[in-house]
Formats: sequence, C-alpha cells, structure tokens
Amino acid sequence: MAYYGTITRWLDDKGYGFIQRQDTKEEVFFHISDCPATGIRPQLGWLVSFELKNGRDGKAAACRIQGKGFGASRPERPSRQQARQKTSASSMLLAVALIAGLGYFGYQRYHARATVAEADAILSQQTSPLAADSSPQFSCDGRQHCSQMRSKEEALYFLQHCPDTKMDGDRDGDPCEDQF
Repeated sequence: MAYYGTITRWLDDKGYGFIQRQDTKEEVFFHISDCPATGIRPQLGWLVSFELKNGRDGKAAACRIQGKGFGASRPERPSRQQARQKTSASSMLLAVALIAGLGYFGYQRYHARATVAEADAILSQQTSPLAADSSPQFSCDGRQHCSQMRSKEEALYFLQHCPDTKMDGDRDGDPCEDQF
C-alpha cells in the first residue's frame, strides 16, 4: 500500500532521514538505500510516496520511496527472459560470423585449387619439343629388351611409357647403358 508524506529531516552525512506521513503526521524513518538510485540526494520539503516495512527496531520504516524530486525512477533490471534473448542474439551473431568466415576460407581454398588445376591442364596440353618429336615416332608394341631398340630415345620412351620393360637392370632410369 502506498503512503504519502513530506521529508522533514535529512542527515546527509549519515545517509538517513524521516518522512512525516500525511495521514497520521507520524514521522517514519528511511535510509538512502530505499530511495531511487538516480544519484540525487533527498531534500527537505519534498513530497514523496512510499511503502512501509518493519525496521530493525521493530518500528515501521519507509521503503520504495518515489518522488518528482528524484527525477527518473529506478531503472528496471532486465528480466531473465530479456537477458537470455540478448545472449541468444549475440550467440546467433557470433555463429553467423563464424559460418561466414569458414565459408570465405573454404572459397579461398577452392579457388586456389581450381587455379592450380587450370594451370596443370594448360601445361599438360602444351608439349615440349622433345616430347613432340619422340611421341609420334614410338608406340608400345610389346618390345621389352635393349636388343629390340634402335636408339637410346626409343629405349627411354619404352622405359617411361610401356609396361614390363627389361631395359634398366640397375634401376637408375637410364635404359640400355651398355648398348648406347
């Protein structure tokens, strides 16, 4: 229940004072902690509304004091649901940023690999003068031994391109070393 009164005494250095009730003219104790947290100190003569509670000494004391002199009323604390909504929104924003970052990173990796693949394709289409000269001249026709080769280039082609050749005994990549 709300009561009305006037601040009749205020001891600023001690942080408490008294309100004279309008209905009974009785003085009721109040503490600064029962006033709005606006930073404005109570002043003598202010008209205020308040509720009553039992004080430490068992007497009635004022609480939840409001008045025009205090300016804005005490700011409301956000409810738990509002706090959860803010947390949820910030979590959602963080998740979206993380997904966007991963997408950008993935796109960069894909783009780099595609560029390398394109370069490899272009390079594989270009032929060197040596490959252009040797490829059309030779073909895998079942020959496997050095005695069946007519040149070192032909033996090298067979060693690199044909299966089951027996022309590199020491496996150093140089075929028919004794013959040519």
